[in-house]
Amino acid sequence: MKPVYLNVGCGMDKIKGFRNIDKNLGLHPDVLGDVTDLPYNDNIADVMLCFHVLEHLSYPEVREAFRELYRVLKPSSGKLRISMPDLKKCLKRPLKERNTHIYGKGRWMGDIHQTGFIESDIIELADEVGFSIVKINTKRKAIDLRHDWSVNMEFELKKGD
Repeated sequence: MKPVYLNVGCGMDKIKGFRNIDKNLGLHPDVLGDVTDLPYNDNIADVMLCFHVLEHLSYPEVREAFRELYRVLKPSSGKLRISMPDLKKCLKRPLKERNTHIYGKGRWMGDIHQTGFIESDIIELADEVGFSIVKINTKRKAIDLRHDWSVNMEFELKKGD
């Protein structure tokens, strides 16, 4: 069977070879869907990316999103990569930059941040639903040059063993 690669909450960042999913029809995703209610069966995704999505949700929605990502990811072999601003790092930036990283840019409806995270928050949320942490990266170079990685963090998760 062909591997299933999902880019959840893709926004304008579509990735070739992935099913690019977003709830905003105006962004022309491959699949219309919300991170809290993905249009997929259980245990089907080999790789899931969820970059700079969770901070746009309310805290209760973040918890729903974690449960939903867990539901769709394949056991054992499936990998989930998530990224978001690190609130601790954001607070150390000059005011103008800090406000952009903490609250979002507000360029369109939904382009605001509702929830801030520090590393321990993600570890706690992951553990709550049964994810194991494979890797935590807080010092990497940017793949997507539109995101300032000096204030971001990324996690690789899998379903717990």
